[in-house]
Amino acid sequence: SLSYRRELDAIRKDPDWPEADAGRRVELLSRHGIRELSKPELGTDEAVQISLESMSLATWKDQTDALGSRFAKLHAQLVQSRQPKARSLALKRGVLATQADLESYIAELRGAVEPALAHGPVILE
Repeated sequence: SLSYRRELDAIRKDPDWPEADAGRRVELLSRHGIRELSKPELGTDEAVQISLESMSLATWKDQTDALGSRFAKLHAQLVQSRQPKARSLALKRGVLATQADLESYIAELRGAVEPALAHGPVILE
């Protein structure tokens, strides 16, 4: 799927990914339940029916939607294996509509990240 390929391309660009051997990469993907979903057969009504019986649309959507968080967890584990002091920090979500909103967000982010940096690398999530 496009989501899988996009996330995999992003993790491949991470400097820690090439440092892991192929076996470790496969193990990380498996441990986090990351796999590319095979495309459903849509050529005939019967093929569509068989595809839906093997995986419902809701399950397909759930699996696709989960990829981002699964890759984020994989990334955090990968970084922590090479930098044991690294800790994850969840970023506040929201909408920035003005320059003032941006400045406020940056100030909040700095207030959260700077103290965390005193204890080691910070993985932003």
